[in-house]
Amino acid sequence: SFSAHADFIQTSQFIDELRPQHIVLVHGEANMMASLKKQLVAKYDQTGVGVWSPQNTEPVTLTFHESKVAKVVGSIAAERPQHGGQLNGVVLHKNFQLTVVGVEEIADVAGLQVSSLLQRQNIPFSSLSWGVLVFHLNKLFDGIAVLNEGETARGTTAQSDDKAENARQVEQMVNEPGEVKPIRVLDAVNVRIAAKDVVELEWTSNPINDLVADSVLSVMLQILSSPGAKKSMERADEGQEVFNIVHAMLSERYGNVETVPDSEGVCKLVVDGNPVMVDVPKETVDCPDAETQKKVETALKRITSCMRPSASCSCDTA
Repeated sequence: SFSAHADFIQTSQFIDELRPQHIVLVHGEANMMASLKKQLVAKYDQTGVGVWSPQNTEPVTLTFHESKVAKVVGSIAAERPQHGGQLNGVVLHKNFQLTVVGVEEIADVAGLQVSSLLQRQNIPFSSLSWGVLVFHLNKLFDGIAVLNEGETARGTTAQSDDKAENARQVEQMVNEPGEVKPIRVLDAVNVRIAAKDVVELEWTSNPINDLVADSVLSVMLQILSSPGAKKSMERADEGQEVFNIVHAMLSERYGNVETVPDSEGVCKLVVDGNPVMVDVPKETVDCPDAETQKKVETALKRITSCMRPSASCSCDTA
């Protein structure tokens, strides 16, 4: 930014050295700034340089056009990228050059070591309610895998590759209180009895797995808040359970969330000062502010996709 304190010759010489795309005149006497702006516009009008002299508190919107070229190397360069397609990798910046490489090949290309963060969280939870927890996790997340004892988030082969056998073992844990085996939710989070009345969650940290872990924790808190919810909860309406989880996750993210009276799974909240209505069964969001609506829709989609993943959904723990 420039002021009217310097004369036109000094200011224009300074601008010629910097070659900016935009010039904003601030802090000066109005008439002098208007005169300076007029001279600058006359000089730089053919160069595409924008000149502004806004009033106090008047917003100025600047548009910058810049393109960067990056070299794609490694396995992700095996196939030529398609226009509009997606390219998953890491951008490396060295010596003013950009390179895109797959995460697993960072060590070979850049000599960097890739590390993963293994997280564990212990929650006080009665082992007598293990069957109830397994039932609701299996119901809400469309299936869980039974693991061999001692398996961690780094080694996560299910105890049985046979889906029918896995389902049988899950049903056995639900119906037989003494049957306790570690389970894995959405191929992302391991859940097991770590000690007497303590349940441990374990997962390799990344944005998706962290969200799954939060969802599992919400299920546990819902069960703990309903002491009488034992096997009779198996007959509870699944839609209400999904609504409870979504309600809890939205409350944790945005604060107070209210249930709309006499509605079927609709809640209301305020985000960034804008009223928002969320229809959980229909998975729709209504808000007068488009940006806020898109923000809440993204959060709702992430929550519901973790509870009911599509066939194409996967959790990358690399």
